Amino acid sequence: MEEKKRKIRQEFLKKRNNLSRDEIKSKSEKIEKELFSLPEFQRAKTVMFYVSFRSEVETEKMTRNALKLKKKIVIPVVHGEKIVVSEIKNLKKELTKGSFGIKEPKKEFRRRVNQKEIDLVVVPGVVFDKSGGRLGYGRGYYDRFLRSKSIRSRMSRYRQCALIGLAFDLQIARKIPLVKGDMKVDKIVTESGIVDCKNRP
Repeated sequence: MEEKKRKIRQEFLKKRNNLSRDEIKSKSEKIEKELFSLPEFQRAKTVMFYVSFRSEVETEKMTRNALKLKKKIVIPVVHGEKIVVSEIKNLKKELTKGSFGIKEPKKEFRRRVNQKEIDLVVVPGVVFDKSGGRLGYGRGYYDRFLRSKSIRSRMSRYRQCALIGLAFDLQIARKIPLVKGDMKVDKIVTESGIVDCKNRP
């Protein structure tokens, strides 16, 4: 199973890495419009964004625009084998390169936030399928985070926390292999629109 996942990751990373910077920028802008139109986003008070890296859907502009909308924005910080979340108020001033070369808040700007406050998690991934299945980079940080008691309790009680994947169209597979513990997203937002995964098999 792990070998199968590794091959799928390689295949889809290669496709994504072939996008030009201009393509990534224009597609990311379309994805932002779709994300911001979601009722889950509009009613969310606290939103968790990932900080985009390499050829991922770009989130810097989204994060700045969400701050302008007076959303409370939190981003992941790698702490040992897990993710904790920190509030961000100024991307330009407060970020520096952290774990795996991904930007994280500088130590003096780390503001720990209770995960129970999060209303929407914007989830990165290498590949998704239309049932909400997701493969990340294989390190398991997001799966562990999304399985945490604080997030799971908000997901199960009145759907208080939505999990929204961001991906380019070319990152959507027909079906990806999942094992127990792999977390699914509720919706996927691409440049073509929104995939509602909750009612799919």
